[in-house]
Amino acid sequence: MSQRLLIAIGDADLAGAAAALASESDELEVVERLAELEELARALRRLDVDVVALHDALGTVPVMEIAREIAATFPEVGMVLLAADPSPDLMRAAMQTGIRDVVTLPLSLEQLESSARAAAQWSRALRERVSGEETAVGALAGNLIAVAGAKGGV
Repeated sequence: MSQRLLIAIGDADLAGAAAALASESDELEVVERLAELEELARALRRLDVDVVALHDALGTVPVMEIAREIAATFPEVGMVLLAADPSPDLMRAAMQTGIRDVVTLPLSLEQLESSARAAAQWSRALRERVSGEETAVGALAGNLIAVAGAKGGV
């Protein structure tokens, strides 16, 4: 099963390298390449994406803010951060914003594949869990009536 990857990298050379590596893989399917932050939310609404590969050269907004927005708006999408220097502070910030993994630059196919695979598995597990809960709620369809007294101690 292939992982659907959205590449969101402002640096054209790095975006090209990431897309070339992904095309060599049997597991990765690049659904789109973006260079502008404004396109990212539209693409995530329009496309069925498992993983977003983010790089901090995607505009003037810090990558952690972008990741926080994606996690809040599209919680079922896994994120992978591409970083030249994965310092402990960066790793900690990435975990706090919902990024599933940090891939060290320069990119290697093995690293990109394993990170995208792990993020996609997490994404699919979350989607299955949510759809299972929606199905269970639909099967138990009923009415809930809450009754509360207006007087204390009732």
